Amino acid sequence: MSNTPEPPPKPINRPASWPQVIEFLQAHFTETPERLALEAAMTERHAIGTQKYGVPLTAGNGRKHLVDAYQEALDLAVYLRTELEERGFDPLKGPENIFAQVSPEVQAIAMMLAGAVQSALLLQTIVDGGDLTKA
Repeated sequence: MSNTPEPPPKPINRPASWPQVIEFLQAHFTETPERLALEAAMTERHAIGTQKYGVPLTAGNGRKHLVDAYQEALDLAVYLRTELEERGFDPLKGPENIFAQVSPEVQAIAMMLAGAVQSALLLQTIVDGGDLTKA
């Protein structure tokens, strides 16, 4: 799997992806202040990306979206691990029931780290044409 950045997106007459993600969020998550804040953040990311690249993110724009997702999953993993370090938590050390001794926030960050690493492994396997039953 390459860490080479994908080329800039090409303009194409397809629906923008951020509104589709927001629609998914609205359809599957109860309206709460947190969900509404997330929708606002997504709307802002859509505007930032459109301004940066000159076109909204869409399917068929010439980019390999799974490669982008893989690279973002790698970044997410390192950001989360770094945050755990800043909070004094090492997920490789500690007793068997390590979560009993840390805050719910640290527990959540550690679980997201595991999810980010698993996502990167699965994306790498898919993009490289590997066997998902062994990932």
